[in-house]
Amino acid sequence: MESWMDNPDCCLLVATRERQTEGYVIGCERSGQPGVLPPRRGHVLEMTLAMHSDSNGIGGQLWSALRDWFGDRGLDEAIVLVSSRQPVEQAFWRSLAAIEMMDHLWLRT
Repeated sequence: MESWMDNPDCCLLVATRERQTEGYVIGCERSGQPGVLPPRRGHVLEMTLAMHSDSNGIGGQLWSALRDWFGDRGLDEAIVLVSSRQPVEQAFWRSLAAIEMMDHLWLRT
């Protein structure tokens, strides 16, 4: 996390309430795949929310602030990697109009 905090192409946002951490989100600006536009995109590296928080909408507020940070950098697309085994997280991103792009598979060589 320290390397993200020192990197000007990364943004770490933390939501607190009554001196308690309610959640955080980390995003970075990264190069896209060669030959695929746009040449740079936002990447949501991680979002974590407190399980027993009674604050509604923290995830949406964190995303909105990160989206603004991406926009300030001229980025109008973001990639979010969410495991197929995390249906709640997938539902959150889909509720924000995220669409499936591709499946990522892991293979040992």
